[in-house]
Amino acid sequence: MGTTSDKKTIKNYLKSFNVLTDDEIENLILVTTKRDLNKVDYFIRQGETCTEVAFILSGIFRSFYISDKGEEITYCITFPNNLITAYSSFITGKYADPKNSDNISRLI
Repeated sequence: MGTTSDKKTIKNYLKSFNVLTDDEIENLILVTTKRDLNKVDYFIRQGETCTEVAFILSGIFRSFYISDKGEEITYCITFPNNLITAYSSFITGKYADPKNSDNISRLI
């Protein structure tokens, strides 16, 4: 996973929900990996199946889809210290209709 500071940030975030035990949080952190995305890199692209949930330590991410007219429609901006995923794809294990699929990219 990342640095001790990164781990502490994620632990504090997860503890704030009062759902997981300390042991469950520790076990979850043990199976995480750190991945760096540069500006304009994609977390997931339209037509892909999402298999990950990410915790944003830094940067800002934009979730959007391509309309029938070919326009990018932003429906969510996510800031540091939050989780992000393409929810419907992650839950179902399938990608949605390519016309309505999620794209999640780093803005900053």
